Amino acid sequence: MSEPMDVDANSPTPAPADAPAPAPTATKTAPNGVNGGSRKGSPLPPTPTDDTPLEMNGEAYKQAGNVFYKQKDYKKAVEQYTKAIELEPKNSTFLFNRSAAYMSWGRLEEALEDCRATDRLAPGQPRTLSRMARLYTQLGNPEEALKTFDRIHPPVSDAEKWPAVEMAGHIRAAQQALSEGTTGSMALIALEKAEKGLGHAVDIPRKWKLMKAEAQIKVGGANSLGEALNIAMVLLRRNQQDPEALVLRGKVLYAQGENDKAKQMFQEALRCDPDMKQARDYLKRTKLLEQKKEEGNTAFKKADYKAAKELYTEALAVDPTNKGTNSKLYSNRAIALLKVTIVLSELSNG
Repeated sequence: MSEPMDVDANSPTPAPADAPAPAPTATKTAPNGVNGGSRKGSPLPPTPTDDTPLEMNGEAYKQAGNVFYKQKDYKKAVEQYTKAIELEPKNSTFLFNRSAAYMSWGRLEEALEDCRATDRLAPGQPRTLSRMARLYTQLGNPEEALKTFDRIHPPVSDAEKWPAVEMAGHIRAAQQALSEGTTGSMALIALEKAEKGLGHAVDIPRKWKLMKAEAQIKVGGANSLGEALNIAMVLLRRNQQDPEALVLRGKVLYAQGENDKAKQMFQEALRCDPDMKQARDYLKRTKLLEQKKEEGNTAFKKADYKAAKELYTEALAVDPTNKGTNSKLYSNRAIALLKVTIVLSELSNG
């Protein structure tokens, strides 16, 4: 459903004192009484073309944009409002109208930018702030939406704020599930609910993608790790030096037991951002885990099965959540324990 115009076409914004006079209106009437005014059969404002005389002013372009808007031709409406803005860049009404056309066209980021520009020119207008808050919500920024709602006086109803409140609640629930939970399923459920509040065809916010990947890693399993890896690779295709995406890919490799490759990702992330604590912590953990595992392997090769068993146990304590490496460690420890049992049995029988 398109966003209705919030500017009365019968109450044009006054042009600056030095603006040229408006062009004469066309004499033909609009079909079905749609003409930018309120009376059926009133004359249409001129619709500018490439051959439009130079005396066309911003108000005339705005009126033409209103006609296209009412016809739901939002692309042409944007074009006419843009011409008006080019002539009068400080006219907040023109920007506000274009934001409505962008919003109805589904170009929400451009609509938000026009709303913000409108608010800079005419601060604190309730209609501007209300639309801006709704756009923030549909673009996945409920925190900023709620801040914007709080600027509106008199305050808006709880019902109007609810979509932003609900989305913010789901994101908090996902963050809590990731920080406190041992699995990622609850975080995935919360994120899925938050995504329902996004506008049509709006890309999932980067922050949410990273959270979703973290949740998939917690879930574990081949499919979940594959989903997390896909998110990392999409981000890296956009920016090969994205430290968060590099860490994410490293964490997937780490969870799969590919510790050498994981270390490379963490090291690359630190080259991109030397202060990235998460990359440093995971690099340290990966190195320690790999060190303990290799020490166990070395002891096993020397037939020191008791030492191997103890070293594998120490390795398992480094990160109990690492299913990829730990599955190998459990297997190695079981073999070492079996070897210890055989040796003891042989000594007992001998």
